[in-house]
This record gives sequence, C-alpha cells and structure tokens, in this order.
Amino acid sequence: MPAQSTFSADDKAKIKASLPKGHNKIHTAALARIYYAHPTPNAWAYAGLQGALVFVTDKARGAYYLRMVDVGGTRGVLWEHELWEGFEYWQDRPFFHSFEGDDCMIGVVFADEGEAKTFYKKITTRKDISGVKSMASSTSSGTTKKKSGSRIDKSLISAPTQFKHVAHMGYDNQKGFTSTGVDPSWTTFLTDLERHGVDSGTIQQNMEFIKGFVRDAQKAPIPAAAVGGAESVARGKCGGRCGGPGANGKETNLRALIGSLDTLLWPELGWQKVGLHELVTPNQVKIRYTKAIAKLHPDKLNARNTTVEQRMIANGVFGSLNDAWNAFKP
Repeated sequence: MPAQSTFSADDKAKIKASLPKGHNKIHTAALARIYYAHPTPNAWAYAGLQGALVFVTDKARGAYYLRMVDVGGTRGVLWEHELWEGFEYWQDRPFFHSFEGDDCMIGVVFADEGEAKTFYKKITTRKDISGVKSMASSTSSGTTKKKSGSRIDKSLISAPTQFKHVAHMGYDNQKGFTSTGVDPSWTTFLTDLERHGVDSGTIQQNMEFIKGFVRDAQKAPIPAAAVGGAESVARGKCGGRCGGPGANGKETNLRALIGSLDTLLWPELGWQKVGLHELVTPNQVKIRYTKAIAKLHPDKLNARNTTVEQRMIANGVFGSLNDAWNAFKP
C-alpha cells in the first residue's frame, strides 16, 4: 500500500489482517465502491459494496486478484475478482475505472483520484504470472465459474440512453431562452440565470458554453449517484444527477458528492477538500452539507463576481446537494 493514502492506521491493519502476507502480496489499495451494469446492461447500478479495493497476487493460486476488504466493519474480504489471461482494465474517468465481469461490466468509483491513478498504473503494468487462467471468478462468497457466451460489449454502456438532440437553442432579448427538444425543466433553470443577476449580454456571449452544458446534461452519466457528476461538470459536462432540475438517478450518495466538491468548485469560493473519514457520522455529513449549501446559495453568489460558467455549475450542484440531502436525511 502507498505510504500516503486515505486509509487510517486502523484501516491498514484490517487490510493486512484480511490479506495476510503469507498468502497475498499487496501491490496497491484504494478506497472505492463497486458498480454493476446490471440488471440494465447500459446503466450503472451500485452493487452495495464499498471498502478498500486491493490489488494482490495470490501466492497459493499464482494469480492476480482484486479483493475488497471491509474497513468500516469486521467482515473481512467482501468481494474478489480474478485477473484472468487477457484481462482488460479501462480508465473511463480519473476517478472511474471499468472491466469485464462474469455476466456484466463492473465499474469502480474511487474516493481519491491519486489512488485511482496509482491503481490503474499498477494493474496495466503488471507482469505475466505463469498459471493465470483464462476464466474469471467474481464472488462475494465462495467461487463461481465464468459463464460461457460472447464477450460483453462495453461500448453499449457508455452510450447515452436519455440524450435529446437540441434541434434549436438560442436567446432573444425579448423572449429569453428559446429551445426545442430540451427538457422543459432546463429552460426554467436557464431562465433563473437572469433572475439571479446575469445580464442578457453576458448570456449571449456565453451561448456556446450554455448549449454544450445543456446538451451534455441530458446524457446518462457514469454512476452519477456515486460521484455527483462532479468530474463531468468540472469539464462543462453535467451528467444527469448533477444537472439541477430534471436530474435523475436510482441512488444518491451525499457523502461522495460532498467529498468530490473540491474537484469542481473554483478556488475563490474557499471550499476545502473533505475526506470520507470526515463524513462518517450523519452529523458530520449534515455539517458539511450545510456549509456547502451556504457557499453555493444563489443569493450568496449574487454578492460575488462570478462567471456564467460558475453560476451554472453552482446552480447544478446546489440542486444536487438538496436532492441528495432529501434522500439521505432520516
């Protein structure tokens, strides 16, 4: 494991106890969550697995494995997946990786991009091990054989499933925003820019950015519930859940959204990175949520010299935080 990581000394002790060095050689570890492209093959669903994802060599079996260890409890190894011969591993986003499982694609959302980068490098530069099998085993208890059948088409998952073509979108000084083929809730959201003090001249100058923002906001996200879409919004591409009104998602994770805000918000806002270890109890989550809402509230932004891009991002995240809080609170 890397010397500097998101793991506490207690976490590291649990990892080593669950993966004793007599049977395992640990290459790297990272705090992560597991997602499956199942039961819907072109959408990601949280598998209910989170903890320390560890890349190891199983000395007894002579093979590489990904093993998830419960660092929040005492259940030991929760899940494992063998890196069979020809195993391919993709870095879809700095914080999101994917690979082919037994019956569906498997996705991994990392809590820390630095750890994700190290994880990707370790796996993709691994050396061949003699005896590695050509079939996978992915299980949370016991061992299952990879079912026969054709390979999974990864491209089907990445394809947007809710994209609406923006046939027309523009801005008129008298009519305001005009559009066809756009979710009506987005038109309302954009109109709010004017209500929050963005003048028509500034809007017209930034129409290309706004068009791209809305177009990409209607695409289905990589597990947006886990990452809050923060990485995609930071690049001006707000996927589904982070898009404010009309946002949609099967699950919302307030902790992950708060933990990713530092990758999204601009430095002048004064938001400091929040580690997942600071979001353990409901009260800790409530405190961080309240602070984030205070910084992103539209009335507060009016008092700051913010750009159109910043206001759109802030409005999107503000809506997502509130949605996430409504799903989180007792």
